[in-house]
Amino acid sequence: MNHQENNIVRQRDSSQAGSTTARVRLLLTAILASFAVVALRLAQVQVVEYQKYRQLAQRQYQAKVPLPAARGSLYDRNGSVIASNSLFVSYAADPTVAVEDARLIAKKFSKEFGKPSSDYLQKLRSDSRFVWLERIVDVGYRKKIDPKDYPGLVVRSEPKRLYHDQVAGQLIGSTDLDNKGIAGIEAEFDNELRGADGYVVFQRDGLGRARPSVDYPRVEPVNGSDIFLTIDMQMQAIAEQELKKGIEQCNAEAGVAIILRPKTGEILALAQCPNLDPNNFRNCSPQAQRLRAVTDMFEPGSIFKIVTASSALESGLVTPESPFYAENGTYVVPVVNGKTRTITDTHKEGWISFREAIEYSSNIVMAKISNIIGSERLYTMARDYGFGIATNLELPGEVSGVLKKPSEWSATTLNTIAFGYEVGVTPIQIAAAYAAVANGGILMKPFLFLKEQDQTGQVVRSAHAQQIRRVISAASARTMTDFFEGVVEHGTGKSAALPGLKIAGKTGTSKKYTEGHYE
Repeated sequence: MNHQENNIVRQRDSSQAGSTTARVRLLLTAILASFAVVALRLAQVQVVEYQKYRQLAQRQYQAKVPLPAARGSLYDRNGSVIASNSLFVSYAADPTVAVEDARLIAKKFSKEFGKPSSDYLQKLRSDSRFVWLERIVDVGYRKKIDPKDYPGLVVRSEPKRLYHDQVAGQLIGSTDLDNKGIAGIEAEFDNELRGADGYVVFQRDGLGRARPSVDYPRVEPVNGSDIFLTIDMQMQAIAEQELKKGIEQCNAEAGVAIILRPKTGEILALAQCPNLDPNNFRNCSPQAQRLRAVTDMFEPGSIFKIVTASSALESGLVTPESPFYAENGTYVVPVVNGKTRTITDTHKEGWISFREAIEYSSNIVMAKISNIIGSERLYTMARDYGFGIATNLELPGEVSGVLKKPSEWSATTLNTIAFGYEVGVTPIQIAAAYAAVANGGILMKPFLFLKEQDQTGQVVRSAHAQQIRRVISAASARTMTDFFEGVVEHGTGKSAALPGLKIAGKTGTSKKYTEGHYE
């Protein structure tokens, strides 16, 4: 019995020892597997994802601070400053450094700027390494808020656009808080004016102080170029003053005035009313900001008779003294299917010459002349004058206008276009067309850009007059000019006459198309 019991005990001990050995082996295997996983992860972090974690580590102690370029200035044709820069200061913070003084900083900014401290606290508790607290404030605040007194606070000088005259607001446009052009000339020439920002890399030392890094080169900013315009600011101011008077006298809502040099296409003034102060541009409505000279399209009415008259003269089918019956102011025209339409004149005339039809602005005679010259000649002349085509003036938002092809015309279109309806034009297109007559029949491209000059005074590029095409002969241009002088001397434009000065012009009254009919 004793021998058997001993055997049983030995077998039990042997079984327990084997079980313990298996558990040890399993534990060792688990430990080795854990080490293998850790080793693989370390290899992944240190080799595969090395750049990622290196960049994350760098962000903890270094920052790339931009060095803004100075925006170029704007000048008129005479070298008078239109827009330049004035230095202001902006405050920013690194929330990870300023965390302990966040309440103190918020309280100080609230006191100085009159805003709730909660606004600043919200920014200072951001996860970002860089937040703006105040932008573009007076440099006097540097004496009141010293970054040395508040860890994590940063102050930097920033330029703000300064407009020297309260004129040409829509034309000049404006910039945003980052001095980027957002409208008008400022937007159109933003690439040239803005330049290229530089930067410097700062690293924090053991005491948390930010110092320029010796491992990274300082990249200096390249300041923007200066832009010179064809505008004469004295003429611009006069144009705006006179336009405002005209608007008030006529009880109109708005108006546009353009002074253009016919022989070159240079725009000397581009005024609109109501005007706005470019220094207060961002606070004005989009309606007030738009550049009516290039964005507004309208049916021109009688000023479009320049096309009908030019086509008649160039075709040789009508002479200045050709007689026409003006129907005593009311002309009933058959259309189709027994339908008729009525064309009326303000001045009720009987038999008059072609010349007199222009002077008294007869819609009826223009309609009759359009039947003589036909749709193709009328359309071609309109296109030659540049209608239905953008002028590519250096301003954002220009529209092309509307000029339908003859294949798209209805039974009434020929007569209607002859006196300025069923066609859409912009003020700059009208100005360019009339300038072509004054230039002996040659259409020039209108332009505002005169030259670009870098900060060393070197001219980078300059503009030159561009001839687009001859629209009418020199002889026809002289005849048209004579017609337009007659308009002012004894026609519909007598109110524009000045003693001792010959003035050529054409009046136009356009009706608005409202709810299916013209008013």
